[in-house]
Amino acid sequence: MNSLNLCTPFDDTSCFRCCPPIRPSGYDHIDYISSLKREFRENRNRISSRKILPRPIVGFWCWALGYIDDHFKTIGCLLHPARNRGVDLRFLTGYGAKCAREICYEAREFLKLSKKSQLFWLELARGLSSFYFSSPRANPLLHLLRWGGSLLEVIRDVADRRFWTATEAVWRLEFLLRADLNPRAWKLPVEIALAVVSDREDVEVFLGSDFFFRLTQLWIDKGYGVSMNYEEMPYVHFLSIDDSLKDFIKFFLGVPKMTLNQALELREILKKIVIECLFEGDEGKKIYHKDLWMQG
Repeated sequence: MNSLNLCTPFDDTSCFRCCPPIRPSGYDHIDYISSLKREFRENRNRISSRKILPRPIVGFWCWALGYIDDHFKTIGCLLHPARNRGVDLRFLTGYGAKCAREICYEAREFLKLSKKSQLFWLELARGLSSFYFSSPRANPLLHLLRWGGSLLEVIRDVADRRFWTATEAVWRLEFLLRADLNPRAWKLPVEIALAVVSDREDVEVFLGSDFFFRLTQLWIDKGYGVSMNYEEMPYVHFLSIDDSLKDFIKFFLGVPKMTLNQALELREILKKIVIECLFEGDEGKKIYHKDLWMQG
């Protein structure tokens, strides 16, 4: 079965968050809904009547972005080849190659999900208009996808076994939508924890807010800060390690460069700390030495 596309998740909803591709930092479409609705109608009418004045786009405004349906609900590029019998006219904006090339991190992670998981998690955003679906503040799915496709597959499996809906899953596992947690920083610790506790009926107890607080404190108390000379080391994104470990190093530790051996050693340290947060004493040691973890 073909994967769904996060840019057109529902028949009457589209995501235009990345359009145009030169928006200022912190920009959100929902702050300008009234003016954008008028602009998108005008753009549609102008291009439909062939009154096109090709010119480079500037700021966060694009003369080719507008409503692509007669009911004024779906928003997209009016120069896209799907709108012009296969002819790509996006070059007229001066950013054609960038517009054709770019795909956000969240959309890439969505494509990694199985069709079953895509449908499961999309329920969180059903009913949102194109403006609200395109907003990182208003659309919970955009935050959720930063946890990564592999982790969301595991959590969907946990939810299936407990007959949870997507809404119940994010309510019981409240960390998933916490604004104060950077998913890419915490993805690996949660993956490690779920490798141990996903089969337990009270999985949400193990991954409550105390888990994140205790892990942070243990990391600090045990002095696992990273201090090194970066000059001769490779960038973390070039290392042959899982993306989760790369993100932990970059976003949790804030370290840009590291050797492969150092990265692998850090992962083992993290495993021990996660177990210490979840269990105490002999039970924790027993679980750690069973080596239940993903290898990579």
